Amino acid sequence: MWVNLSPYEKDRVIPSSFGLTEMGRDLLAEDYMLKQITASLIYPEDQIGKKFWKRVYEEAAKRYKTTNIPVNTFNKVWIVPEQSGSI
Repeated sequence: MWVNLSPYEKDRVIPSSFGLTEMGRDLLAEDYMLKQITASLIYPEDQIGKKFWKRVYEEAAKRYKTTNIPVNTFNKVWIVPEQSGSI
């Protein structure tokens, strides 16, 4: 199960019928909270965000030998369940 609220992927947004279920509503609420928390953590004017972006630019310089690269500000954050050794 997954939810998607991205306006950039209108063909992959949560089906209306699933959004009306208790599980669908809960997943949508969690997705909304995830987006809020992520945005607050990577906000470049706060201490944690400054540290995050410093590391991003350091890694870009190391990998690409420049920090003058286009940065797509549309980021995806996923919650992925842990995979167990047996199914």
